[in-house]
Amino acid sequence: MKHRLLNSTHLAAGLVLALIGGARADFNPVPLTPNSYTFDIVVERGALPAVPYCLTASQGGGTGLGDSTWFEQGFWRSPNQNFGLPHPGQTFVDQSNPNRQYTMPPDYTTNNCLLADSSVPEGGTLTLATPTTCTSLSFFGSSGGGNGTINYTVTHADSSTETGTFDFNDWFNGANPSWTALGRCGTPGGGLQNNGSNPRLYSAVITVSSASPVANVNFTYGGGGHVGIYAVSTSSDDTTYTPVIVSGFTQKVIIPATFPLTATMDQGTNTNDNGNLATWFEAGYITNKLAYGLPTTGSTFTSQSQPTHH
Repeated sequence: MKHRLLNSTHLAAGLVLALIGGARADFNPVPLTPNSYTFDIVVERGALPAVPYCLTASQGGGTGLGDSTWFEQGFWRSPNQNFGLPHPGQTFVDQSNPNRQYTMPPDYTTNNCLLADSSVPEGGTLTLATPTTCTSLSFFGSSGGGNGTINYTVTHADSSTETGTFDFNDWFNGANPSWTALGRCGTPGGGLQNNGSNPRLYSAVITVSSASPVANVNFTYGGGGHVGIYAVSTSSDDTTYTPVIVSGFTQKVIIPATFPLTATMDQGTNTNDNGNLATWFEAGYITNKLAYGLPTTGSTFTSQSQPTHH
């Protein structure tokens, strides 16, 4: 039997080819254990949308989403955690009248305001969870872009109705505020603004018949600015007002305080300023820009500049 022996030249050439082949080998992903990751820095595509995508209207600009709007306490993080509106479902006392209380809408990720302005003149109807006998109703709201007038129709359980109008002051500098938010958030920019003793919400009181319980109240636009209503209270003595639960809110005007991250790419673990942080987000988070963002969770992709790296 004959054996072929490689001389040193053949052997060296083979080693060079092997080394070249090794240098060109692909870099393939390997799984890491979950505890390899120490911070949550990427906004998931299913997370609450950012401003202005979490809104359908703003207090300052209506459905055009201009100007600025309210945010929930805690959205502007430390040291301004008390800035903003009460939390969803929270009951609070009117700042100008200790005998009057309101309860905020139950969820800020869904409709939380009944809005009536020139773009939505039909307004809407707030329905009491339980028809209530009373002599007066108090509405918690405000108007952006100037004072606003709203028309109302009260419908009782016996189908009788009462009609009239009332006004809300502009959300800046009106007298006798029921709540002072101390700040607002720009839309669509998202920048937070410290406004001192503004912006404000107010109480508007109307007299109703006590012959039959109040079932619902319909609102239509009467003129002026963007009128928003957020809560209702009833009274049987025209002095003490008790919150009632209502449904029928038509727009998302309040920014929720939800913050899904423990760090950001822009500021590291300093997540205090919720309105001015920048970080990564997963593709699909911006619903009208589906190609934007990082590859989706668990996906494998190829480097844009190094095609052998996966």
